[in-house]
Amino acid sequence: MERHGVTRKADININHVSSSTSNPLTVQDMFNLVYQHFKSLPSIDGNGKPIDIEKVKLFPSMKDFRAHVSGELATILNSSKVNPEMKVYSRKLMEQAKYLAKNYTSFTLHNHSNTQRLMEMMSEVEKKMFAFDVRSIDWNDYIVNVHIPGLRRHVMKEKAFSRL
Repeated sequence: MERHGVTRKADININHVSSSTSNPLTVQDMFNLVYQHFKSLPSIDGNGKPIDIEKVKLFPSMKDFRAHVSGELATILNSSKVNPEMKVYSRKLMEQAKYLAKNYTSFTLHNHSNTQRLMEMMSEVEKKMFAFDVRSIDWNDYIVNVHIPGLRRHVMKEKAFSRL
């Protein structure tokens, strides 16, 4: 904040910490960690039963992903075997999937050079105080023990994770 506060520029300064090639986490690796997490600690459905999950299918673009989600939703909505309550739930679930996909897209499309430049400008004391060396991130630990439990507690609002 201090560095940007003295520039007196009217533009917005965005700094995003990304591991890039220093400590990469591929989308495939992340999805495998998510899959492993939910296989070992499944979400519970309205009847108190664990929800079985499948491995995530990757899409080459948001356009392809949205088309797939829309097609799946259309299949559910047009089915006479699905009750109206489940159709409402499915629509909400699909919207949540699109929302999460849109938010995660920004992690892969934005230029992160501002953060690197900021880190290079910091004094040694500042670097120690505000350490964000991405090479030290243990992705397995972070995704499985921090990120996903946080999503389950704060985004998905799962009751079991609210008590943690």
